[in-house]
Amino acid sequence: NLASIYFQLDDFEKSLEYYNKCLEIEIKLNNQNGIAATYYNIGNIYREKKYISVALEFYFKSRDLFDQLKNNNHKTTLAIGEVYFELKDYEKALEYFDLELIKKKDLDNKEGISTALNRIGNVYLQLKKYQKSEECFLRSLEIADRSDLIHQKKSNYESLYKVYKELKNFKK
Repeated sequence: NLASIYFQLDDFEKSLEYYNKCLEIEIKLNNQNGIAATYYNIGNIYREKKYISVALEFYFKSRDLFDQLKNNNHKTTLAIGEVYFELKDYEKALEYFDLELIKKKDLDNKEGISTALNRIGNVYLQLKKYQKSEECFLRSLEIADRSDLIHQKKSNYESLYKVYKELKNFKK
């Protein structure tokens, strides 16, 4: 849709304009999944514009609506965790990444599980808990490898490099 295209082009004002129009339509249609997805997308715009509190507001609206609908097949919880990670609130980030992991395990969503484990590993890396970090990255890598998730494999190899560099373990 146009909103998504403008987002990809970094024209956040136009993207926001079209997502707001989309939101009006979803509300008129009473499409709850569409409303939740649009809240998420609007949150992404505000996150890109560095309006973090507004982004979180939309992410929470999205997450709450998805939860009411018992729909765990979304990335809103992950996005909330990523915002807290960017704010260096690692405990909150870990809380939301753990929730994301549970949701994706319930769906047997391999990509979601691998992503959540990678994000959890990054939290532990920042907390200098290198063994836990390594365990998460290796579990994520194993899933990514079995599921042929190329981008996840790359991300985990890069993350493992950081762990081994911190541990001065250059053999691995």
